Order: sequence, then C-alpha cells, then structure tokens
Amino acid sequence: MQKRATTMSATEITAARKLVDAAINKSSESNVFLNANPRRNHYELKPRSAPKLGQGDADSEPYPPELREAAIKLTELDAATGGMNTSQHLHRRALGPYWLEELGRKYPGTNPFGQDSAGYKVFRNVRDYGATGDGLKDDTDAINKAIKDGNRCTEGCGSTTVKGAIVYFPAGTYLVSRTTVALYHTQLVGDVSVPPSP
Repeated sequence: MQKRATTMSATEITAARKLVDAAINKSSESNVFLNANPRRNHYELKPRSAPKLGQGDADSEPYPPELREAAIKLTELDAATGGMNTSQHLHRRALGPYWLEELGRKYPGTNPFGQDSAGYKVFRNVRDYGATGDGLKDDTDAINKAIKDGNRCTEGCGSTTVKGAIVYFPAGTYLVSRTTVALYHTQLVGDVSVPPSP
C-alpha cells in the first residue's frame, strides 16, 4: 500500500519535488526544441504499418514509476493542504510565486502558425499590462489589453484558434467594472496556491 502524502516527512517531500521539478524542466526543454523544429504530419498508407490497439505512440516514453508516485503524493499533499488560513497563505506566498508564473516568464510560448510568430506572446501576466490586483484600482482595461494583445481575432474576424493565449492572474483582488472580452482559444488562469476567499 502506498504511503499517504500527508504522512510524508519533509525529506521525502523535498525529494519528490526535486524529481517532479526535474521532469518538468526536461519536458520544457523538449517543448522548446519541438516548437523550434515542428514536425509536419505526413499521411501515407504503408502496408502493415498500422499500430496495434493499445500500442500507443512509438515516440512517447512511459513515465517512470517513481516519478508517477512522486507526482501522485505531491498532488495528494497539495489537495490535503488546500484549506489554508490567511497566515498559511502568506507563508506560502513567501516561498515564491506559483510555478506557472515562473514558467511563463522563462518560456512565454510561441505561435508557430501565426503570421507574426516572432513577437507574439502566448503567456501574458495581467500585471505586465497595468493590472494591480489591489481591489481598489479598476483593472478591466488592463485585463482586456492582456487578452487582446498580439493582433488576435476580435470583432469582425470570424473565428480562429491560430493565436491562443494564457492570461495569468497573480494572487490578488481584481476590480472589474465592465465585461471582459472573451476571445477564441484563451485561458484565464489564477494562482491556485492562493485560492480565492469566500
């Protein structure tokens, strides 16, 4: 029987996080390479080349059991500690920003099928567009600017998913006074390490 995540020692938690972080870094490097060198689909019918059911993709590698177990334990641990009080939230924030924020700044993503792929930002932090998240200043314009940035498909465009975007909201209270735009292929993501207060 697997050891429950809530009974893990600090040493075991640190080792599990190192293992998962190393896998994420390796995956990030692989994604950077694949974005720089996209493989185009070639559809050819070859005799006896169809994969058997359940065979899977020949290019994919199964995750090692120790990585899978570490990821499961950390997920359980994070779920078990989800009901943090205010002081615990502050302690969690003192450890640093949510991993997506750091990853987004290091690897902002690319847009391989757009016309202006060189300067296009897939990852956008609303703070970079003027949002404060202090609950006092109206952040509507900054949020809309973050969503629309990069000559995306807006009014009169029809529909397209060529230019996707991840719009990230760091922990805070965002004052919104009007409707925010909802463009195709847009994900609005918050800092899940500090869930919203009721």
